[in-house]
Amino acid sequence: MSEWTGTLYYFYSNKQISAVFNTLKTQAMKMGYQFDYHEYNLECSLLFYTNAAMLKDHMDNGYNTAINGEGCFGVEAKKVKLDGKASLFEFEQDTDFQPYDINLMFDQVFYYRLVTPDSIDDCRFSAKAYQLLQDAIRNTAE
Repeated sequence: MSEWTGTLYYFYSNKQISAVFNTLKTQAMKMGYQFDYHEYNLECSLLFYTNAAMLKDHMDNGYNTAINGEGCFGVEAKKVKLDGKASLFEFEQDTDFQPYDINLMFDQVFYYRLVTPDSIDDCRFSAKAYQLLQDAIRNTAE
C-alpha cells in the first residue's frame, strides 16, 4: 500500500505518555482490541486491532472500516516543546465572546496524534476511538 489513509486528530496534554498509554491499553483491551507498540526517534505509537484478519486488512488497504464497521486505529505520542499562538473560540464551554489569540509557551508537553479510518463526524467507529483517547487523557492521573 503506498497511498496515505486515515484522518488525524491532535491532542496536547501534561499527562505522561506511559500513563496515558497504560490507561488506553486497558480500556481498549476491555473493548476486545489488541495492540502493537513501537518506538522510533523519540516517538512511540500504538496500533489497535481486534484480530489478525483486521491487522492484515489494514496492512493491505490502510485505515478503513470494512470489517463489521470497525477497523484499526493508531495513537502516536512524543514529548515536545510547545511555543506558539492559538485562537481561542471557546473557554469553559462559553462561546459568546469574540475569539482572541493566546500565546502558549511550554518547555515540556506531551503530544498525541490519533489516526482513525474516517472523520469522527462521519464514522461512529472513528468517534468511538476519539472518545477513547480523550477519556484516557482526561482520566489518567498526572
